[in-house]
Amino acid sequence: MFLVERDDELRILRDLLAECADGRGRVVVVSGGAAVGKTELVNAVTEDALDAGAVVLAATGSRAERCLPFGFLHQLLQGIPADTGRVAGLLAAHAGGPATDGVGEVIPQEHAQIAHEVCSLLFAVAERQPVILTLDDLNHADTASLRCVLFLLRRLRSARVMVIVTEGESSTPSYLHFRAELLRQPYCQRIRLFPFTPAGVMRRLAAELGEEATNEATPTYFAASGGNPLLLNALIEGYRAAHRELPTGVSPEPVVGDGYRQAVLACLYRCEPPVAEVAAGLAVLHEAATPSMLHRLLDLEPEAVIQAIQTLNMAGLLERGRLRHAAARAAVLENLPATERTELHVRAAWLLRADRGEALTIARLLLAVGWDQDPAVVPILEEAAEAALAVDDAGLAVRCLELAQLACSGQRRRAVVTLRLVEALWHFAPADAARHLTGLVDLAELDLLEQSDQFSLLSCLLWFGRVDEANRLLLRWDVQAAGRDAQLTLVRHQLLASFPQLLARLPAAPRVAELGTAQNGLRPTPSAAAVLARALANGNTDQIVLAAEEILQATRLSAASLEAIEFALMSLVYADRADRAAHYCVPLLGEATSREVPTWRAVLSLVSAEIALRHGDLTEADEHAAAALNHVGVQGLGVRVRAAQGIRVLALTEMGEHSAAAEVLRLPVPEVMLRSRYSLPYLLARGVHFLATDRPQAAEADFRSCGALMTQWGTDAPALVPWRTELAQVHVRLGAREQARELAEQQLGRSAGLRRARGISLRVLASTVELRQRPGLLRQAADILQACGDRLELAKTLAELSRTHYALGEFYRARMMVRRAVHLAQQCHAERTVCGDLLSLARESLPSDTKGAVEVKGLAQLSEAERRVAALAARGHTNREIGRKLFITVSTVEQHLTRVYRKLKVNSRADLLVWESTEKPKARIC
Repeated sequence: MFLVERDDELRILRDLLAECADGRGRVVVVSGGAAVGKTELVNAVTEDALDAGAVVLAATGSRAERCLPFGFLHQLLQGIPADTGRVAGLLAAHAGGPATDGVGEVIPQEHAQIAHEVCSLLFAVAERQPVILTLDDLNHADTASLRCVLFLLRRLRSARVMVIVTEGESSTPSYLHFRAELLRQPYCQRIRLFPFTPAGVMRRLAAELGEEATNEATPTYFAASGGNPLLLNALIEGYRAAHRELPTGVSPEPVVGDGYRQAVLACLYRCEPPVAEVAAGLAVLHEAATPSMLHRLLDLEPEAVIQAIQTLNMAGLLERGRLRHAAARAAVLENLPATERTELHVRAAWLLRADRGEALTIARLLLAVGWDQDPAVVPILEEAAEAALAVDDAGLAVRCLELAQLACSGQRRRAVVTLRLVEALWHFAPADAARHLTGLVDLAELDLLEQSDQFSLLSCLLWFGRVDEANRLLLRWDVQAAGRDAQLTLVRHQLLASFPQLLARLPAAPRVAELGTAQNGLRPTPSAAAVLARALANGNTDQIVLAAEEILQATRLSAASLEAIEFALMSLVYADRADRAAHYCVPLLGEATSREVPTWRAVLSLVSAEIALRHGDLTEADEHAAAALNHVGVQGLGVRVRAAQGIRVLALTEMGEHSAAAEVLRLPVPEVMLRSRYSLPYLLARGVHFLATDRPQAAEADFRSCGALMTQWGTDAPALVPWRTELAQVHVRLGAREQARELAEQQLGRSAGLRRARGISLRVLASTVELRQRPGLLRQAADILQACGDRLELAKTLAELSRTHYALGEFYRARMMVRRAVHLAQQCHAERTVCGDLLSLARESLPSDTKGAVEVKGLAQLSEAERRVAALAARGHTNREIGRKLFITVSTVEQHLTRVYRKLKVNSRADLLVWESTEKPKARIC
């Protein structure tokens, strides 16, 4: 038999066995917690005794047989190899008698006679061979048997009899008296067993699962078992059963299954009833469990509670005063009758409430049994839901609010709780939240929701594009009530940012708040909706950027702030600061991902897709937009699904994936979604797809729809949707260059402060003028687009510049431009659409040995300092930025660039782009 961490105990027992064989009676008491291996240890010694020729007699105590006089003794003597007729007769005669109390009382005459006969019989056997008595769980033996055992123990000094007693932690008063007498005997020795240490668990696992599994498995197996051998064996057997069906090499994590749960219950069954009661209390209270709380919950004496906790500790079932594994808690609770389990949970909840315990802890108790019978639980559940949302546990918040909804006694209260439920569902399952909205609008029309709650309801309705219900809500608003002005201003801004057509429902025309300095010299902190509204109205770019960044720097990602963060990020995007938006968005998306809130991830993925699109990162834009749809589904994304579709269609179209773009366009979405701002990018993308697939009339219709909606809504911002330049390209395709030029010039005039929109407008304008006029406009566009970081639009501009030079017969310049254009287009995965007709020219422009020698000769004329400046200039850095990076003055930068232009025979930074695509500075500046 393989024993772990029992070497010292085995040595003691074997020494005592040897002394017994020499004629010296011995008694040993093996104590310890439930199932710590007492019986296993005794069995190992009795095997040695049997091998040595001893007689081994065994009996096991049972709580169920305590009232059966001499039941334990009768069990012990069944295996004695001698005539036991007289003893058996005496036992039978008194077995049915009344149970007696107190081992210390004067022993009745008939009991003394039985004890005398038993001793005589055992001593007679011991004269021939040693006798080993194993009295397992003696603390559960009947009182009459205990008297006889004690009678025997007083007479063992010179007999070849060894008595091995095993006992648990809890005992009856009669056994406690017996034990006091027992330990007084001079030849009695006590051995105490404890659960295995981690080292012992490792040895056991090595023997059972193999050496290679122990290092990784030991901490987890010890944590689940506490070193209790019974629990550890259950875990090992569970692993073996599961491992037979798994491929080899699987990490030996413990399989905490039914065997483990049954082992936990077996440990509790071996203890006195108060131990199981305290275990149930610990399972119910969990982190809130204290001896005082258990005493009040279970109506047990404090001493009994403390003793039970000690018993559980000795068995290894507790860790820092708590049941050590969730499966152990579940086993204890499942073993309780349903009514008792409910009663315990509800009683614990009210005790914690009286002690002002945490709402989340109380709510978990009520949720465990679905208690909704008392309206007093509603505020507790609401508070718990708020606390759960604060730690991103939307699932728990929803369960709290669903239970609170059932417990509500009034319609007004139920309306508020339902709204809170919608808000919680919106975080991780927004499509489920939509189911409750119609009923909430009905309740709002009955004046069962405060106007502040109606504002929250309006936000939910706008998310899902429920315009008709939002209309119903707005029409009933009491705009004359005190303090409504600030709220109405905020609502106006939010409507302008999402559903501008609803502004007509408000009593006054919308007025976008100024974002500049207030009269007192301080700039008030603006709302994100106001900032976005200003951006959509083509307001002052610098003010918008400053206000948006102030919001992002001061706002932590949360349920309440998500929309504000989205609006602030999109304000930066529409203010032509996509790089700054990316600076804030990347960590925010990472946080939303780590906190595992699907709706946050969807919104921030959508913003990331828009940023990537404006940088020319087409594959990344498509992936982010697809992720936004996947996180919450088409229905869950609400009106923003149109923006996601638009980004995907535009990215796929620009990459030449026209079939994939058409598949996205076929995705069914309710027509009401076309009434929101988020539909504008969709209409633009669909028009671009139509134009790319040779359907200019359909493209023209979509671009004109964009323009009409944006003009009607007062959101005609070029950075939102450049519909004029796209429509101009349709006219160019149809040969109407005058109309195209007029549109491009209009867009150019509206693009003050917007580099990207201005660069695109110049590129499109160049396609409407005479051939000789185009290079200047295109170079100007290239400089602007290089500075704003849009690689796709820059590639388009350089490709058009190459075509222009080719048409002018300037083949060398054409080849120079096309190489850079193809290089950029390949980075964007758009070479087929941007440079398809130029690829042959690009192949011809690959430098031969002669061309390479000429180019290298020109580059060789640059000094190291000039190379550094040229490299940074080619990447779009301003003179001031170059000076800061290289620690030189702006004047010095200008002088270096002048010499670079002269030596390379180029005219502008746009020409430097070609050099930068082939030349890498020796010391790269980042």
